[in-house]
Amino acid sequence: MSYPIAKVMALLDYGSGCFTRLIPGPLYRHEASGVVRLHRQLRAGDILLGDRAFCSFVHVALLSLRHVHACFRLHQRRKNQSNGVQCWKRGPKAPAWLTLSQWLTLPQTLDVRIVSYNVSERGFRTQRVMIATTLLDAAAWPDAKIVDLYGQRWHIETCFDHLKTTMKMNVLKCQTVDGVMKELAAYLLVYNLVRLAMLQAAKRQGQSVWRISFID
Repeated sequence: MSYPIAKVMALLDYGSGCFTRLIPGPLYRHEASGVVRLHRQLRAGDILLGDRAFCSFVHVALLSLRHVHACFRLHQRRKNQSNGVQCWKRGPKAPAWLTLSQWLTLPQTLDVRIVSYNVSERGFRTQRVMIATTLLDAAAWPDAKIVDLYGQRWHIETCFDHLKTTMKMNVLKCQTVDGVMKELAAYLLVYNLVRLAMLQAAKRQGQSVWRISFID
C-alpha cells in the first residue's frame, strides 16, 4: 500500500516572509493549473518572483493584465536566449487550464526582457542563468538589480524548508481531505506567527527580517 503524496503552491510576502496563500494539490499536477488562483492576492505594481515553471507567455500575459510584473527564470524550452527585450507571441492554442474567455483577453504579443548571469562554483562547470522579466526600464532596473532581485528567490526555498523540515510538516497525520486542510492551516498559522515575531525583532534591531533566524 502506498500513501498519497501532495504538493503545495504558495504565495509569500517578501517584506515579512509570511505565507499569504497556500494551495495544495496532487503531486503530478502542473503548477500552472492552479497559479491563477493566486493572482487575486496580487496588486498593481507588485513583482511576482518564481522559478521557470511559471515562465510562460500565458502566465506572464495574465500578470501584465493585472499590471503585475514578472521575474522568472527563463523556461528551458525558449529557443531565443539572447539578452535584451524580446517580443513573445501568443501560441495558437489555449492551455487546458485556461478558459476561452481568459484566452481571448490575452494580447497577441508581449515584450519580455532577458537578463543573464554566470554562476561559478569551484569544481563545477560555470552555469549560465537566464532571467525573464517584464521590468523593461533598464534605467530603473539595470541588469545587476534584476540579478539581485532574482537571487532573493532562494528565500522562498528556505521558507518551504522551515515548514517541511524545521516544523516537520513533510509528513501529515490526518487521513481525510478536511483533516489535511485543517492541519495545513495550523502549520501556516504557527509559521506566520513566528515570522511576525521575527519581523518585530528585526525592526527593533534595525535589520532585515531575513537576518533573523527562524530556528532560533
